[in-house]
Amino acid sequence: METVITLPSSVAEALSRRARETSGRLSAALSHTRRPQCVEIIAKEGRSLKELYLVSCKITDYALIAIGRYSSTIETVDAGWCKEITDQGATQIAKSSKSLRYLGLMRCDKVNEETVERLVQQYPHIVFSTVMQDCKRTLERAYQMGWNPNNSTAS
Repeated sequence: METVITLPSSVAEALSRRARETSGRLSAALSHTRRPQCVEIIAKEGRSLKELYLVSCKITDYALIAIGRYSSTIETVDAGWCKEITDQGATQIAKSSKSLRYLGLMRCDKVNEETVERLVQQYPHIVFSTVMQDCKRTLERAYQMGWNPNNSTAS
């Protein structure tokens, strides 16, 4: 169970102001905050927010669930290398966000590839980025361009 920590009003106000002032793109990558309210405030206040980069942040499923619930304009969320993200967070943001088009889950090792495969089928309008999914898209593109593994020469 996640502990909820109350943010000092000055921090909450600063986050709220920054989220409102953003021109649609916000990066909190490499942030070490674990306070779930931070992402929730960004999701609630970032009314024109389209891209949110949370790479290597110490966030949990709570953050993805809050984004899906509160951010009606979000199209891109990159949560790669967020080690506490699980199947639940990935599933809930895909299910609840109507505007989401890209979800980066690279090296979110608690998200099972079987879950991602199911999400790809259920939500074809969302690109899910994992090692396996990116490899599949690369191979598919190579085949479409005429690549044939039998005719390739090994280097």
